[in-house]
Amino acid sequence: LDNKVLDDLYEDIHWLLLVTGYLLADDTQGETPLIPSEIMEYSIKHASEVDINTTLQILGSPGEKASSIPGCNQTDSVIRLLSAVLRASEVESRAIRAHLTELLSPQMGKDIMWFLKRWAKTYLLVDEKLYDQISLPLSTAFGTDTEGAQWIVGYLLEKVISNLSVWISEQDLANDTVQLLVTLVERRERANLVIKCESWWNLAKQYASRSPPLNYLPSTVQRTLMKALVLAGFAHVDTETKQQYWTEVPQPLQQRFLNVINQENFQQICQEEEVKQEVIATLEALCGIAEATQIDNVVILFTFLMDFLNNCIGLMEIYKNTPDTVNLIIEVFVEVAHKQICYLGESKAMKLYEACLTLLQVYSKNNLGRKRVDVTAEEDQYQDLLLIMELLTNLLSKEFIDFSDTDEVFRGQEPAQSGNKSVSAADVVLYGVNIVLPLMSQDLLKFPSLCNQYYKLITFICEIF
Repeated sequence: LDNKVLDDLYEDIHWLLLVTGYLLADDTQGETPLIPSEIMEYSIKHASEVDINTTLQILGSPGEKASSIPGCNQTDSVIRLLSAVLRASEVESRAIRAHLTELLSPQMGKDIMWFLKRWAKTYLLVDEKLYDQISLPLSTAFGTDTEGAQWIVGYLLEKVISNLSVWISEQDLANDTVQLLVTLVERRERANLVIKCESWWNLAKQYASRSPPLNYLPSTVQRTLMKALVLAGFAHVDTETKQQYWTEVPQPLQQRFLNVINQENFQQICQEEEVKQEVIATLEALCGIAEATQIDNVVILFTFLMDFLNNCIGLMEIYKNTPDTVNLIIEVFVEVAHKQICYLGESKAMKLYEACLTLLQVYSKNNLGRKRVDVTAEEDQYQDLLLIMELLTNLLSKEFIDFSDTDEVFRGQEPAQSGNKSVSAADVVLYGVNIVLPLMSQDLLKFPSLCNQYYKLITFICEIF
């Protein structure tokens, strides 16, 4: 096969996918994804010429040539565009099954994932209440309680699992793939369809048991995968399904971690590659769990994560000479504070404050007076201090954004406060700044991002006091 021909073909597909993606859906950062009005009007205008059954047949048979299906010209153009992308995706899947992966383009795989994520955010389980008028073909194919929506969720899930098995070494493609999975589960209605799929449960169990090939995925991809699994696990499902999820995903993670760190000789074996990999994988998973925090799961996730945070402080002592691990431990605290502090009532917030301050004390004790002999050591400390400043800023945000009184997410779980004066986030952060200030040298403040984060924090504190 002529590589030049393939390269030209992939180049054309790349641009066609980008144009189609930008045509069908708008960028929706921070906004509710809506089908562009021009696309909706076009689909409605031509609805009378469309045979819905043929349209659904073309959508649901990506393995067949569209032109081989009778009446293929009487189909909705918007759905035809999606089905063309699914056909490109199916060619990719068949090549993988035929062990012809070397002929495929990772860039094309990445483009397909980008398109499907963008499309799913806007069209999958289209919410009719958001529109003055709705296209019948689009609502029939992708609306709530339609066979088309359930089918396409199953198809996309199979595609995600296939990509995560095959493209382990292609970090960008693997990352786009798990981002598609997050899109499928970040809305409850879609997540409810996902957890009906047997393949989702298989993926969850495989991840929880750290089985290959998922355990070979880049750490950032594993983190996002954990986030997706948590979001899906807390969809509107019955208690029995939630319990099954809890038993099959978070509990094995916790048990494996405890088995590792509670070994009598853990301090002797902690630097062995297998042990370190287990610890790092757990820390990445904890970041993913924290990132999945929402108001309706914060009660369970906070309790689950607090047990880990206390163990992480012990790990800080053991891995004090392993910069990457120290960095990741601090990052877990940063994510928990960032995502959960605004929901915590007073006693829960105090637990988190105490854990964070203990972490800072251990870090300071291990690093105060330590000579930094080379550039990399200084850069390691820069990364740590940048995260610590971020942690303190996240804790301080409690003074500005606090949902705990209005939402009472921990109703019935907050013990009554005694007559002691309550501790504010600002008090805690001031104390934390005092702990880490001796570690801040003039040279470290020459790093622009650290300097920026440091003065941002100090400005916040000044505004409060």
